[in-house]
Parts: sequence; structure tokens; C-alpha cells
Amino acid sequence: MSSDQASVSSLLTGTRPPLWLLMMLAASSGMSLLLFLPALPVMVSDFGVGLGTIQWVITGYLLAVGAMQLVIGPAVDRLGRRTVLLASVICFTLVSLFALSVERVEVLILCRVLQGASVSAMSVVSRAVVHDVFHGVEAARAMSFITIGIQVPGFVAPILGGLLTYYLGWETLFVFLAGYGGLLLALVFSLLPETVVKREATAHRGIHKALEILRDYLSLLGSLHFTAHVVMVALCASAAMTMNTVLPSALTELGLSPDLIGYFTSANAIAAIGGAILSAQLVARTGVNRLIVTSLGVAVCFVTAYLLYTRALPYSILNLFVLFMVVSACQAIVISMGFAEALRVNDHLRGLASGLAGSGTSIITASLAGIAAGLYAIGLVWSLTMVLTCYLAGLLIALLLRYRSLLVPVSS
Repeated sequence: MSSDQASVSSLLTGTRPPLWLLMMLAASSGMSLLLFLPALPVMVSDFGVGLGTIQWVITGYLLAVGAMQLVIGPAVDRLGRRTVLLASVICFTLVSLFALSVERVEVLILCRVLQGASVSAMSVVSRAVVHDVFHGVEAARAMSFITIGIQVPGFVAPILGGLLTYYLGWETLFVFLAGYGGLLLALVFSLLPETVVKREATAHRGIHKALEILRDYLSLLGSLHFTAHVVMVALCASAAMTMNTVLPSALTELGLSPDLIGYFTSANAIAAIGGAILSAQLVARTGVNRLIVTSLGVAVCFVTAYLLYTRALPYSILNLFVLFMVVSACQAIVISMGFAEALRVNDHLRGLASGLAGSGTSIITASLAGIAAGLYAIGLVWSLTMVLTCYLAGLLIALLLRYRSLLVPVSS
């Protein structure tokens, strides 16, 4: 075994909790979301409602994931990672089992909202524990593997969801999630110790505690290092969401069938995983900021070249494939490194920082990606121009941070 392989093996299994468990926690959000996409048309038929109503199975889940991270963040700092996570996994599993018997679409949507609220804790804890256990460059490398965990559902969940729905019915999606929750519960209980010293309870209650949490949030937002990296991650996530949204429509116009489009989407997820793996290998040699700047620079160059190319020649399946594969790898690097940097700003507020970073990223991504996807009605070039704008803005922020760090280095 090579030294690099040994290093990766040690990174994945040589800590308590093991990094592979944190990857499983990070994958929970995407798995619970993407599993249901192929089932939406069947659910429309079974419940006898419109797609707009069933869409809340997805929308309600996403809103809960984004909003609850603001609550979960301070909770895991004060009550402990393990306590909050165990409660959330138990809730997720029980809700999944309860959803098997629902007969009204309103109750189903409520179950999905509760699942989203539970999953938010898994996302927050997976990021926060990385910085409890790992330090310096190793924390950045570990965050790359967390990004791999986030990307894996991108090519596994839609295929699995489609097969389960087609052969066994959409209800079995909740059976799968209940089993996944039960497995996580056993693993967390046995392998995840408390990784942070709980903050002492104060005599203040009610408004005083709320003001203390508000001061913590304002402290983080006042940190240029934290805010700049969260915005940079959100810009890249917005670009990624835009490209994943417009890609199926663009490929449909080129004559691809839905099954082939699904394979194309899976290939992009694989490219993102490759980017995350690459960042884990390169960060020790290049440094976080240089790796971010380089990745954003490559993404800007490829999107710019593509926009210039399509002014003379039409886009095709091949050139779309190349563009999406390259930028998927680049944005995975930026997202993993950006989150790693944002969460090292304050050792005592890692949970709160993880929640705020995740919530802020979700809100910005939903807003910008919605605008960019709407621009597709005018033409693909307009959506890609929005993508390029996101990358350019991210690159500008990264360059400003690099210039600032040369003058005022950020302490680890």
C-alpha cells in the first residue's frame, strides 16, 4: 500500500468517530431529497392532486432543511453533538415509519417537513465534527470527503428511487429511509462520542438566551473570513444548481431520452466526487486559498470559452458533457474547501457556524438558481451567463481573501 493510500485509509477510519460515518450523515440530506424525484408523477396519480401540490414533498423538505439549521447550529454547541444527533436520527426514523400509513397528501407533506428538520441536524453535525476531530490541512482534506458523501446520492438516489417506485411502490421509499435511519442510529450510538465540551448553562432564560444566540450569529456575520467563504460557497452552489436544472431541458432539445439524461446527470455527480477526491490530494501541496482560486479560474475559463464557442457553432451533447464535467469537478473543490475555511473561524461556535453556513448557502442558492433557471426561457446562453457571473464573483472574493491573507494571516 502506498503512503497516499495509507494516509487516506487513516483519514477515513483512524479517528473516533470515523470519517466514513460523517460521510453517511452528510449523504442523508441528498438521499432523502433525490430519492423522491422519480416518484412524483406516481404520487400525483395516487393522491389525485396536481403536481404543484405534490411538489411540496420536495419544497417543504428543502425549506425545513434550510430553516432548521439556524436552530440546530446553536443547539449542538450548547447541548452537544451526540445528544442532538441521536434525537434527530430517532425522529427521522419514526417519521419515516409513520409515513407508510398516511392517506392524505397534507399529512405526507408534514412528514417530509419533519424529515427535513431532522436531516438538518445530520448536515450540521457532520460539518461541525470534522473541525472537532481534524485540524489544519487535515480538516480541509476531511471536508473534501464530506463533499463526496454529499455528492454520492446524486447518482445513486434517483436510480434507486425509480426502481423502488416502479417495482414496489413509492411507499417503499419510506421503508428504505427508515432502514437507513435505523442503521445510522446504531452507528451513531456505538461510534460517535461527544466531540465538544458543552457550554455551561447560564441563569438567564428566555430573552437573554435568545440575545446571546443573536450575538453569536452577529459575531459570525461580522467575520469577513466566515461571510466571504459562505458567499463564495453559495455562489458555486448556485451555479451547480442552475446547471443541473437546465441540463435536462437542454439535452431533451438535443433529442436525448429521459433514461439517457439520467445517466448524463449521474456522470456529473461522478465528476463532482472526482473533484472532491482531487482536492483532498492537492490541498496539502497548494494550500486552501490557492486551490480555490485555481478551481474558480478554470471554471471561469471553460464557461467563457463555451459561451464564445456557441456564438459561432451550436451546442451539442459532447461539448455540453465536457463543460459540465469540468465545472462539476471545479465547484466540488470550491464548496469543500470553502466550507472547511468558514467553519474554522471560531472554535467555540462550530455548530452554530455550520448551521448558519448551511442555511445561508441554501437561501442564496435557491434565490440565484431560481433566477438563472428562469433565464433558460430566453436561451441556454443566458443561464450560462448567470453561471459565469457566479463564478466570476466567487473568483473575485477568493482573490481578495488571498490578497488580505498575505497581509493579515488568519490564525488556525
